Formats: sequence, C-alpha cells, structure tokens
Amino acid sequence: MELEHPVRQVGQQQIAYGYGFEPGESVSATMYSVPQDLGTQIANADGEVVFTWAVDGEAVVGQHRVELVGVLSGAVDDTFQVVARSSLAATGADLGSLIPFGLLILIAGAALTIATRRDGVAAHDA
Repeated sequence: MELEHPVRQVGQQQIAYGYGFEPGESVSATMYSVPQDLGTQIANADGEVVFTWAVDGEAVVGQHRVELVGVLSGAVDDTFQVVARSSLAATGADLGSLIPFGLLILIAGAALTIATRRDGVAAHDA
C-alpha cells in the first residue's frame, strides 16, 4: 500500500492506495492513533482499492498509521505525519495594487527631470 501524502494537516485530504488483494475481496481501512474508520471497499479486478478521506479533527500532531485489512489477504499498513496548522500571523501588506501607481510616479519623475534639464540647457545656451 502507499499513501499519497507523507505529511498532512487536520482537515486535509489523504489518499491510500491498496494493492495485492484478491479481486472482489472486501477491504476495510482504519487510520490510527485515535481510530478513524475509513470505510470498506471491494478490490477491483486487479486487486486494488483506493480510500480517500479528510484527516479527522481528533488526529493529534505526530505519526499516524493507516491499515488496510482484506478478509482473505490480511493487513498492510503505511504511516504519515500530521502537523500543526501554521499559527503565524500574516505580516506585511499586499502591495500588488500599488505597483502601477509606483510606476506612474517613477515615469512622471523621469519626464520632469528630462524636461527640467532641457529647459536648463536651453536657458544656458541663450
């Protein structure tokens, strides 16, 4: 079996891919440490199942194990980490809307500088 993501946060989606089961075999899935029943699937013609779920709010930060159990083939498992959501506050400001205004000021300043130099050169030549 394989898990789609090695690291997840509470509420994020995880996917378990199980293979090597008997075609038509009933396979149940559970996520541990606090048991979360992920349901039951019937293995397809290739002996494969796919379980998709959101990591439960009961999941604590740390390593968790997902176990797939076939009624004929037995159990397989894999692990992944649940990490805390970032609690850092967003800092800074969204300056994207100020970029066009800044460019306009820069162009106006350059034009004013060029015009002033031309007037100065013209007055000096006279």
